[in-house]
Amino acid sequence: MNDVRGMTNDFNDEERKIQVKGTSLPYTSAPPDYQFSDLDNEGIRPFKTGVLRRNRIRKNVMSIGLSWENISPKTAENILALVDEQTFSVNVYDRTQKKRVNKTMYRSADVTYREEKYVGGYVAFLSFSLIEC
Repeated sequence: MNDVRGMTNDFNDEERKIQVKGTSLPYTSAPPDYQFSDLDNEGIRPFKTGVLRRNRIRKNVMSIGLSWENISPKTAENILALVDEQTFSVNVYDRTQKKRVNKTMYRSADVTYREEKYVGGYVAFLSFSLIEC
């Protein structure tokens, strides 16, 4: 399997391996931050009781926080190009199901990207979240 840098990787840690559209992302600097939350519609609060009634649409919506440090600007550009579409397919280990699954996801609107001058060139820092549709 090729990763975004065009090199072949043999991943040993299946839980950290994340593929976007069939392409493996490089390992992040820190382990991915998995969050599972509920997707709610607007709640209803009757005036009589004043108690908010929850209107849950879906549970266990996956969000994965990813961040890379000290990567080449070209690698950062390749990662951003993979997650630039409105939605895309992601193959990831789902901790609630305890197996690898395919999910349709989108990239969060808040992306942090910066470059710093380093001896001999530049290094990039990149972070964003992938959110299940």
